Amino acid sequence: MKNKNIKKLTFSGISLAICILLPFLTGNDIALGNALCLMHIPVLLCGFSCGGTWGAAVGFTAPILRSIDRKSTRLNS
Repeated sequence: MKNKNIKKLTFSGISLAICILLPFLTGNDIALGNALCLMHIPVLLCGFSCGGTWGAAVGFTAPILRSIDRKSTRLNS
């Protein structure tokens, strides 16, 4: 049981990191960034592979961390 939770936690952390990094690929092109919302793909994959609770946790924290990241990069530039 403990080993499964560690695997789910690890996959959820990797999914959360991908959620934050993927929008940088399309963020420079406004038209492409509005057409594709790449942040939701890792959340769906996490929900399918780890379960609804882990997917909901990643889906809840990813936009919050993304908005904090956007604010910090705007303040530095």
